[in-house]
Amino acid sequence: MWFLVLGFPVGIVGGVLFPEENAGLSPFLLLVLACCGLGFARTKISGPAKRTLTVLLLFLTTGAGWQWGAISSLKLAPWALPPDAYFLTGEVVELPSDRFYSQRLKVRMECLGVKPDHCEGYRRPWLQALWGQSVYAHINLPRELDLVPGARVRFRVRFSNIETADNPAEFDVHRWLLSQHVVAQFALISGSNPKILDQSWFSVDRFRLRVNRYLAQQQDSGPPAELSPYAVILALVTGDRSLMSDLHWDVFNRTGTSHLVAISGLHIGLVAAFIIGCTQPLLRRWHWFTDRYPASHGSIVIALAGALIYAAVAGFAFPVQRAVIMLTVFVALKLSGRIQQRWFALALAFCLVLTWDPVACVSLGFWLSFVAVYLIIWVVGGSAIIASPVRVWVRVQVGLLIGLAPILLWQVQATSLVSMLTNLIAVPVVGFLVVPFALLWVLLWGVFGASADVVLVVLSGLVKAIIALLEQAAAWEWSIWSVGASHWTDMVLAMAGVLWLCSAGVPGRLWGLILLAPIFLAHSQGYGLTVLQSKQLQMAIYLPDRVVFVSDSHWPQIVPDWHEKLLRHWGLQMSAALVPVEQGAELWRAEGLVATEYRLERNWLGQAVVEKVIYQDVCGSRHPLRYGVVTLSALVAKGNSRYCALQWNMAGQTGLFWPAAEQGIRGAMLSSTEPLPPSASLLVLEAGPRLRIEQFMKQVPASESQVVLLGDWDAEYENSDWLTEKLDRGLLHNLNQDGFFYIALKK
Repeated sequence: MWFLVLGFPVGIVGGVLFPEENAGLSPFLLLVLACCGLGFARTKISGPAKRTLTVLLLFLTTGAGWQWGAISSLKLAPWALPPDAYFLTGEVVELPSDRFYSQRLKVRMECLGVKPDHCEGYRRPWLQALWGQSVYAHINLPRELDLVPGARVRFRVRFSNIETADNPAEFDVHRWLLSQHVVAQFALISGSNPKILDQSWFSVDRFRLRVNRYLAQQQDSGPPAELSPYAVILALVTGDRSLMSDLHWDVFNRTGTSHLVAISGLHIGLVAAFIIGCTQPLLRRWHWFTDRYPASHGSIVIALAGALIYAAVAGFAFPVQRAVIMLTVFVALKLSGRIQQRWFALALAFCLVLTWDPVACVSLGFWLSFVAVYLIIWVVGGSAIIASPVRVWVRVQVGLLIGLAPILLWQVQATSLVSMLTNLIAVPVVGFLVVPFALLWVLLWGVFGASADVVLVVLSGLVKAIIALLEQAAAWEWSIWSVGASHWTDMVLAMAGVLWLCSAGVPGRLWGLILLAPIFLAHSQGYGLTVLQSKQLQMAIYLPDRVVFVSDSHWPQIVPDWHEKLLRHWGLQMSAALVPVEQGAELWRAEGLVATEYRLERNWLGQAVVEKVIYQDVCGSRHPLRYGVVTLSALVAKGNSRYCALQWNMAGQTGLFWPAAEQGIRGAMLSSTEPLPPSASLLVLEAGPRLRIEQFMKQVPASESQVVLLGDWDAEYENSDWLTEKLDRGLLHNLNQDGFFYIALKK
């Protein structure tokens, strides 16, 4: 069976990551052949024939997994539709999420067509297969219309493209949508209202929505200065984290406890362990039951039922589904008497989870959860000495701190150094006190309403104590370790070092630290200039002693989110305390571009830390702005000081950033009394749909320069001789497709 539980999931991962245009042979046929071969393998065959048959079975199961993964990946691939008007019919699932001016609904599609009763675009099959396709609909609802989960509705929508990552540190939206089985995004056509076709009389998601709104009222009535415990309670009960603020996430991320507010295997396992601990002593006193079955068998069956109820309240999200599958495997092996085969149980759970949801392998949480379980089994089972529960718990937290750090540093360029201490206390308190109390309150509130608020008061006080502890840990300067983007080989070497360190009885275990060093000391792509396809941030210059961002004014945010992401991507440490700010009034007064300078200093470990933030009004400055080897000069539009072009010089390299999106502004620029710069090495055009690039380039002589296009530009000139010549020579870069553009700083 090992070839099946290992070969099939390995093939699935390969099929999802590298899907083929043609699925080839049926995965079911390959799997049937593998099962037939398994029957022959159990016969009395030995020697070279058995080894040959084993290799053949491994090949067949891996091929079946590859086809299974490729089919799922192709079925859930993002759609590319004409920007026409469509009628979308489907069922609202999950809770609506609020945006700035609209709501985002997840809709399980039934029909898509250009007419209400026509489904030429998509029709859900009568037998709903695996991997049901869903879409996101962005709508601006009137207040009197309340769309709740379970409602079957019809929208008049327009297809909208999924935006690409606009900087190298941006969240991968395409990968996340694939893991959520979302194939398209639509926007409600202005002036049209959704039509409710049907509505179920009961929905678990609707109950979750009621809990959300009730706790939101409790949160609004509390003090605004402190972190609300009700947002954490809601996340622990229903998995809905919409009430959590950026301050919540900052505290949980810096302390390595963000997994506590994302319902997954940890919560399902702790709830099951709590139920087992409560029911097993009672079943032992029930002699009628113990005369027929072991008390442990009855307690784990009750624990599985309780975990399923908790999973239903949590909305059966994909991480919850994976956790339920893993728990079901544990219960089945326990009842069959094979629970001692821990490695086989983990491999079987890995195989079943990927069979059920092949695209789960693109989710970071999927790999973190299985690596965590693997490390726990390895650390706990690697010692021949029976240790106390406290010592085992400490050993597990040390193993998780070291074991998960390489993956986190590789993927998100940061890991918490205090996670071991915070999880030592927070995990048992949350798992055995907060979550049971929260579920008890939900049960009582569903029956008695506001009369159950006595339990909620006790629960909120307990959560406040946990948050206060986490805030103290997050305030430490070294609570988080940031590194730059690193190569995947550094992560593989670091994981080998982790296994070396965690393996009891292996000589020279401390030498595993040498393999860990590259991932902890990794650097970024290097110093230079990055042009970004973003609505706020246009340019980032990374120098040895400072980082300069050129962006639109982001008042009142001192350090906006898009700045912080890039700083972390480059391995720069941001102190938990407020960074000193100079010339903050420049940020407030600036109407156009703002240059944000982050001064850096090196700590005793050689890591760059942000020391100070300085702001400059680019268009309002009368003199060139100098940042070491970089000089920024503004070419202000005649008669309108709000708009300016930006000329930069970086160690002998010159360039021009030209906001040419609007014709009036462009004309004011060209008629400016300021002299236009000579031919530059890089020309950045903030384009618009009416921009005539070829005509504009005749007025700005830059024939040999790299040209980077921001925004949408006139498709009329896609086949022009000028563009064709630039494309052939590799001198034209469209950030609508590339996302961002980087040039290195010449030494």
